[in-house]
Amino acid sequence: MIKEVTRHIVFRLAGVVTQASHGAPCLIPGMGELLQELSPDFTLWLFCEPVPEEPVAVLESLQLDRLISRARWLFASERFCVAMPKELIEELMVRTDGRQGELLWIDDRPAVTSAMIRAGLNAVVFVDAFRLRRNLVLRGLVQ
Repeated sequence: MIKEVTRHIVFRLAGVVTQASHGAPCLIPGMGELLQELSPDFTLWLFCEPVPEEPVAVLESLQLDRLISRARWLFASERFCVAMPKELIEELMVRTDGRQGELLWIDDRPAVTSAMIRAGLNAVVFVDAFRLRRNLVLRGLVQ
């Protein structure tokens, strides 16, 4: 069962934040509650792209640092572009002092999720908070 080894969960920013009808960024419905539920038992990471100015402003406005420590915000760069998941995974291994089986990657892009799986990572395609929760329940990560 995955719960025995999963210690770190990586979310892509676009899987956590969307734009409200008035154009301001907001959390995807249900994600705030899910992040709060996961934070006591897992180390949460946030993968942000593009590089930093815009994502930092969004994260600060949503006070996401209450749920995911700023030290665990990863920003895209040429080295960690999504077409090269191996380098990103290697960086995560260094930062988490872990093994690939201890990480769960959550991304709204099926092609990237598939690439992460091919690179040896556990990964889930994000559709919405309800389906993500159901997937996490099936994996034994939440009740």
